[in-house]
Amino acid sequence: MSRVLRSHLRDAIAKLLLVVRATEPACRLRGRLPIITFHRVLPEEERRAYAMPGLAVTPSELEWLLCFFGKSFHCGTLADSVRRAREEPAADRPSLAITFDDGQVDNWCHAKPVLDRIGMKASFFVPVESVESGVPLWHDRIAQAVARASARYPSEAARFAREFAPADRAMKPAPHDLVAFAKGLRAEERDRYVERWEELAGDGLRPDWDGFMSWEQLRSLSDSGHEIGSHSMSHAILPLCSSEEIVREVGESRRVLESHLDTSIGSFCYPNGDWDARCIEAVHDSGYQQAVVTAWGDNPARVEKDDRFRLRRFDMQSDHSRDARGNLSRARLAWRISGFHPGLGS
Repeated sequence: MSRVLRSHLRDAIAKLLLVVRATEPACRLRGRLPIITFHRVLPEEERRAYAMPGLAVTPSELEWLLCFFGKSFHCGTLADSVRRAREEPAADRPSLAITFDDGQVDNWCHAKPVLDRIGMKASFFVPVESVESGVPLWHDRIAQAVARASARYPSEAARFAREFAPADRAMKPAPHDLVAFAKGLRAEERDRYVERWEELAGDGLRPDWDGFMSWEQLRSLSDSGHEIGSHSMSHAILPLCSSEEIVREVGESRRVLESHLDTSIGSFCYPNGDWDARCIEAVHDSGYQQAVVTAWGDNPARVEKDDRFRLRRFDMQSDHSRDARGNLSRARLAWRISGFHPGLGS
């Protein structure tokens, strides 16, 4: 069966499932707590220039997705949604939390206006050191350097990718693959890896749309009812850190955010979604009330004590919500988040 035919078949199945309400979000997720995740929000021209476009939605896609969820859920910040789901688990409109990871300035420029226009609040998870330094996160640095090196020096980039490949793995100079590889490196090794790629790629002008929200912008978000949460100090892969480093990444980031924003910080987001028992202990001991991972799925409305520090989320990528004709599809998205035969709706 051809790929096109399979895609049309999925469309038909998705529409049928929605008609019989098997995937209707308000029914399927009643008594549950869904959380959705966004990263970058970029106009199409900027998304095409970004080395990892799968991490970005356009403002119009963001608005479509949020309006979709607004029809079935009471949407809000993570803290408010956790509280509301716990207090009203059988409400006619289940709670749904909206979250944005990484604190990029495009969230201010493009996500905030959409949220303001449709009257929704969200949680923004911030890597503190990046706000203060303005230096791109390591995964963006790798991706951009790999893309630049591959365009300028394709044979050298291919050789360099193979040089660092594990013996049983053939590495290609693709930004996504090499970022995934770097996630398994300890911080010092990863820093050297990033620097080597940047040396190979040479100088490149950083686009003017790139960067992080300022403390003033974050304070404005907080003052207007959005939630600011911690995404650690340096966006470190926490299970690869020492126990002392984990405590600093988790606890110090909360203290810095509270100092700058003059508000209590209750939510934490594990960088890359990676955690272990030490991380949960640090999050709990630092005074957070809940924390999110990147594992796909929803959560019980009344979250057990331990589970509130590893809340699952649905990562929003517009490509996975489009039908065979390339149009955003309510039926496709409903199927994808329903848990009904996981994976078939992608």
